[in-house]
Amino acid sequence: MQQQTPDSLDHPYFQHSRPWQRRREWQVIGLLVMGCLFLAALAIGTGLYGLGLLIFIPLQLAAPFLDTPAGIRKGTLHYAAPLCILQPVKDKGHILHGGTLFDYWYVLRAYPSLRFRKKRLFHDMVSGLRREADRAHSEERLDQFVRGTSYFINPRTAQRFGLQPVSRDWGQTLILWFNAAQITAAYSLIQGRLAWPPLHRVQTYAGTWRTIRENRKFLEALEGRLYLESNP
Repeated sequence: MQQQTPDSLDHPYFQHSRPWQRRREWQVIGLLVMGCLFLAALAIGTGLYGLGLLIFIPLQLAAPFLDTPAGIRKGTLHYAAPLCILQPVKDKGHILHGGTLFDYWYVLRAYPSLRFRKKRLFHDMVSGLRREADRAHSEERLDQFVRGTSYFINPRTAQRFGLQPVSRDWGQTLILWFNAAQITAAYSLIQGRLAWPPLHRVQTYAGTWRTIRENRKFLEALEGRLYLESNP
């Protein structure tokens, strides 16, 4: 059975029925197979067998369209907001992620410009942190850790959220670089043109739900402002 939280129900994809979602998943699989077959045929037809390595690109681009909804249904991922994903680490805390290419595709395509897309992205990050900190307070788990590795949040902004820069998480950094194709596609979708994400700016931040909730008034005010600024 599909597990849907109020936050996942805010997501355009999860507002549709499960049969509709299954059709979209099979469409992704179909496009993936066609892309891989095309590249394989191109490599064989031209004799440039190295082109077969490009199969890695459609695999990367398709992965979030299958893995993200599957993770939500299984409970290995949790939406704090449509563009703010939490990965539970047993009962100890959460790894913080921005939205995937899947989320950007369904949430941000409707926005007319870079300005509105960026505002919506930051709004969801702020809203997700604020709401999850409130939830942690009500469930008496404020001392659980929160940890995230990102290239689009700078240290000053993170500190205003209640997160501090720490030693870079090389595991998460390698995952970001490994997923460079889908991250580039997501970043390009935000920019409205082909653009390379500044992965050299990757930084790891950490805190607890308590330190985040201590900044609740700031987060609430920023959330309200970003909500108005992200709506055309």
